[in-house]
Amino acid sequence: DESATSSRWKIKERLGPHTGWVKDIASIQLQHHNDENDSGRHVFLFSIGCNCIEVWKPRDEKENHDSGDDRAGSYYRHYHKLQVDSSVEMGCTLSSDLLCLAIHRYCCSENDSVDSMIGDASTSNMMEPLSQCELMAGGVDGRIHRWRIRGTSFVDSEATSAHEGRVNGIVICHKLKALVSIGNDGLLVCWKINNNESISDWQFAKLCLNNQGSIENGSDSAITSEARRIKLQSMCIVSDGTNESIVAI
Repeated sequence: DESATSSRWKIKERLGPHTGWVKDIASIQLQHHNDENDSGRHVFLFSIGCNCIEVWKPRDEKENHDSGDDRAGSYYRHYHKLQVDSSVEMGCTLSSDLLCLAIHRYCCSENDSVDSMIGDASTSNMMEPLSQCELMAGGVDGRIHRWRIRGTSFVDSEATSAHEGRVNGIVICHKLKALVSIGNDGLLVCWKINNNESISDWQFAKLCLNNQGSIENGSDSAITSEARRIKLQSMCIVSDGTNESIVAI
């Protein structure tokens, strides 16, 4: 297939530097209410480097002109840095490096529906006609972090302890309004998302995939001894339905 040959691919830009390995990336395009022109849209690209999330935005036409590049919006500029610190109070004494990202999008009012938002909910790339979304990140120390995105601002940052050890993956089941996380502790934790509550107050259930290939109650420590657990390394959403979502691990 000619489209798969190297001659049809090119590196558009190299972003950085980062403070360490780039472990994950995600992007989202937001648009304000009642604003259908380009000026109402905000595109964010997120990249992880150690304990920092670098936030990038496309340069506007004026910035490209000032930089001598006439291809409007073709290059990103560094916009913001979100930094995570260790928290001994939460029992997190390991490195606070981040490993995975997910974006939660939700409706501004009861008249809006998630189905009206443009994009594939199983990916980290999406366009949303509203300005309400949250950035989630999982880290080495077992915490899940949450930032609310309001327009071009990142507010109400918080974190909660989720796993014993690394959080290797997080996904959002948008139609079920659920966040699923996996980690080195062999647990799959399903959180019921409530936009009006702190993430530490979300209801959750723990499941464990044992070395026999069976699913057990992750809250029963007698059943889910560490020796019987399988470390869960990666995850993606296969389908996201109103009554059921399928997740591959």
